[in-house]
Amino acid sequence: MYTEIRELINFLARYFHLRIPRLRIGMFCEHMANNCLFRFQPYWNINIPKQHEEQRIIRISRTFCDETFTSAANSVGLMLEELLNCLPEHIILYVNPGEVFYCSCDYSPPIPIWLGSVNEDLSYNEQKVDGHSLIPPPPLPTRVPPLLPTGMDFTALDWRVNLSLVSPRELGYEYTNPL
Repeated sequence: MYTEIRELINFLARYFHLRIPRLRIGMFCEHMANNCLFRFQPYWNINIPKQHEEQRIIRISRTFCDETFTSAANSVGLMLEELLNCLPEHIILYVNPGEVFYCSCDYSPPIPIWLGSVNEDLSYNEQKVDGHSLIPPPPLPTRVPPLLPTGMDFTALDWRVNLSLVSPRELGYEYTNPL
């Protein structure tokens, strides 16, 4: 579950890279990862990966945003509109054991973000950032230059965010079983 969440969060972080300050995005990504961990944990079964998959869908759009996304933005003081301006108009994220997919609209076929073993967490290392990611980072907009000209090649920057996952109970969340 940690590997799948890491790939999901790194996919989202690519859209925010160089558009929103890195520290704020790092904090947002950590909160989003912890929210996903708290939400997915009761429904995660590596023996039957598709079981409860409807509980692991995250929808993000201007008309409706999943509560894991909005609460992560609110907890670090980011304006929701600021984040939504960096993302496609409508995005649906699917997280199952061994796979992470996204759809850019309701009727498009799922596009894989990451595919791997359902047992990937047995060798999970939060410092390991090389993985089986299938999607390259989105291109940087050419009309938005860096704030200060530094002569640095921004296309070579690492866009992945290392996550430090903590237990939701450490953050003060109490688990209640929705079933």
